[in-house]
Amino acid sequence: MQQKIIWTLLLIIGFFNNMVFLPSCEKKIDKPYFENSTYKNLSSFDIKISVFRDIFKTEYIISDNDSLVQQIDLDLGSLLSDGTIMEADSITILFDEVRTSRFSRIDTSKFNIIDLDNFELVRKEKNASFYRYTFTIDDYNYAGAK
Repeated sequence: MQQKIIWTLLLIIGFFNNMVFLPSCEKKIDKPYFENSTYKNLSSFDIKISVFRDIFKTEYIISDNDSLVQQIDLDLGSLLSDGTIMEADSITILFDEVRTSRFSRIDTSKFNIIDLDNFELVRKEKNASFYRYTFTIDDYNYAGAK
């Protein structure tokens, strides 16, 4: 009989414990965090960017004075990726079919567009950051002849 009373008390304590502590956890869901990257082409040349990730290749063309905007969900990033530049293993940048730059994640060049340190932080919001990389004539001059 005494054992039944002890188990009943433990059950009551457990029940009230859940009533007190669980409501503080309910419906508290982290919102996704996004990184938005804008690639602005002011180089005076059309640009073709080839993005290599695993065995996949995706290509983007940015005409002179045009932009490309991409967004990555940092929680699900690679699961939803369609070949975004920031998630590339390596990239090739071709300027006007004449000059080429190649970069991988470990390259430290200031012209490496998969290195977030080379971007300008435009603004930061609660659940998003906005970055911009501007291609200039310096990017073209840095690229080697094809």
